[in-house]
Amino acid sequence: RPPLQDAKAEVQRIETEARTLSKILNAASGDLFPAVLEQLSVERGYETALGAALGEDLDVPLDRSAPVHWGESAIQPGDAALPDGVKSLASVVRAPSQLARRLAQIGIVEAADGRRLQALLAPGQRLVSRDGALWRWDGLTASADAPTAAAQRLAQKNRLAELDAEAVQATRVLREAEAALAQAEQALRQASEAERNARQAGRDAQHGLDAARNALAEAEKAGGELVSRRAALDEARARVVDSHEETQAAFLEAETLLQDAPDLGDLQLQLEQSSANVSRDRATLADARAVHEGLRREAEARVRRLEAIGAERRSWLERAENASTQIAALGERKAEAEAERERLADAPDEIDARRRALLSQLAEAETLRQAAADRLQEAENKQAEFDKAATAAIQSLAEARETRVRAEERLTAADERRLEVEARIQETLNTPPHLVIRHTGLEADEPMPEMADVERQLDRLKVERERLGAVNLRAEEEQKELSDRLETIVSEREDIIEAIRKLRQAIQSLNREGRER
Repeated sequence: RPPLQDAKAEVQRIETEARTLSKILNAASGDLFPAVLEQLSVERGYETALGAALGEDLDVPLDRSAPVHWGESAIQPGDAALPDGVKSLASVVRAPSQLARRLAQIGIVEAADGRRLQALLAPGQRLVSRDGALWRWDGLTASADAPTAAAQRLAQKNRLAELDAEAVQATRVLREAEAALAQAEQALRQASEAERNARQAGRDAQHGLDAARNALAEAEKAGGELVSRRAALDEARARVVDSHEETQAAFLEAETLLQDAPDLGDLQLQLEQSSANVSRDRATLADARAVHEGLRREAEARVRRLEAIGAERRSWLERAENASTQIAALGERKAEAEAERERLADAPDEIDARRRALLSQLAEAETLRQAAADRLQEAENKQAEFDKAATAAIQSLAEARETRVRAEERLTAADERRLEVEARIQETLNTPPHLVIRHTGLEADEPMPEMADVERQLDRLKVERERLGAVNLRAEEEQKELSDRLETIVSEREDIIEAIRKLRQAIQSLNREGRER
């Protein structure tokens, strides 16, 4: 059962991971307008590169009814080609036609070649590395950092496709393990059936041996009775023969005496007496003959009976001999059956012991599996929470990075405008910008005047400007313009400083949460 349990555990692990990824992907794709990301497929290893190259544009749908969507834009013959030897991102991404032109202008390079090839990019082109670094045609460079949420979703889609293939393989292994277990159980049932058959054959052999022994005892008893009856018949036949011989001798002696008789009277008397004796002897002889005939017939009958008994005895002897042979064969079969029984005597106990041990192990394994399933469910719930939190953190980090980039761009633009204004202030007023406030009559720590007072003073100055003429008017306009631009720069500078402070706080918070996780 361990291989079967391992196969089931592998299938459950793959199904659990697939369900988790499906939940994450389904939760992310439940919008009214599905993002174009849902219709993309990228080769394994290029997910981070695609996420860095398109960024938030991957969340834009193709549906024309969406406020922001991808439109048709075919590749034009005049589109600039990527630098020599640079492979386009379109070669590793299967995407709708609306993204073909965009992907064709994104190249995949090694991280060490990105900065060198950046100078060769045409407007609109950009380079990415497989680890997520970005080089844009206008000089913007972004180093590889944590993968974006889009890159993670692409990796999760690829992993889900791999899990489908792994699930097929794991299911096949599970079916083979189940088939092997079924064969083992069938072999166990056959062994049990063979054991029962062997025991029944032993009992049948014992019954046959007992029957053969009883038949041999009956044959020996019948043979003894036949020997006794034959001895009695031989003795009776001897007595009849002796009696017949004595009668025949007496008859001959009587005839001799009759012939030798000297006196007729005596002879008559003797004759009468002899006649009487003869009559008596004849009667005796007739009786003897009758007895002899009866004895002869009885002897013949007994001879025939003895012959029948002899034939029957020979038959019984043959049967006894055959019984002896059968008994010997049965004895051999009995010895074999007893040897087989002795060999199999411990098999049921051993099989029962193994079966009980296996059932015990199965019960323990089922308990462990249930506990593991509970822990796995709990871990999956926590993992789902962590995945959501990680996704939110990654999205927040990506947003913070974008915000930081936009803030840096705004800061750069503000610095450029500030430098321009300072140059104009220096050129116009011939005064460093930080000393311009002295011309207003205000101190550095003095609060700004009320807007109404400033407007009244402005109206008054306008009237005076009109009195001073065109030269003063031009100077006033330039001063006003410079003042307005200075106020704008100061206001934007404060906004930028505040945005940078919030961005730093967000980055610190994300770093702290990342370290905690």
